Amino acid sequence: MNKYTKLIAGALSAVAILIATSAFAQNTVKAGTVAQSTPTTDNSLFNAGEYGLALSSGYNLDKAELFKTPYSLNASAGAFWFPLRNLGFEANVPFYQSKGVSVDQVQAGALLRLPLSRNVFLLRNIAPYAGLGGTYNWQAKTDLSYDAKLGVEVRVNKGWGVFGEYEYQNDKIGNLTTSGQSSVRGGLRFVF
Repeated sequence: MNKYTKLIAGALSAVAILIATSAFAQNTVKAGTVAQSTPTTDNSLFNAGEYGLALSSGYNLDKAELFKTPYSLNASAGAFWFPLRNLGFEANVPFYQSKGVSVDQVQAGALLRLPLSRNVFLLRNIAPYAGLGGTYNWQAKTDLSYDAKLGVEVRVNKGWGVFGEYEYQNDKIGNLTTSGQSSVRGGLRFVF
């Protein structure tokens, strides 16, 4: 036998053994008794398939703003979607206060979150996360920048939570030595 035939024979043998053991395990209930299956409950507050809305407010920490706009305090509205428990996507639209409210950019990116526990009561509410994305600004000379963020979300229940994050933006994509803009943000996430 060549090595591919041995490999295929081994895989088929493993599948046959799995089928036989699962059939044997199903038939091990004592005659005359009723077997019941109880559904397992997932205690995690962070699950796959989540989507929702986020409302937040932020403060720019640097004096030299990335897009040269005279603002320091802003609000933001956004949406998020986690097709997997630990991997998701978000889009945000900041609203800046500068001679009235202005909207001149949109942010989008990916999030990697790591919930601390599924079963420990206090830890199951907490999920640190990191994100990487970009910003498009249609009012600035440099219309594209990249964003990196670190944050933590605390879920109050399966329907909503609070979050805080640190975000760094830089419009010099090829040059990491230039200083960008740092901001902190906090707000609410509503999960559907």
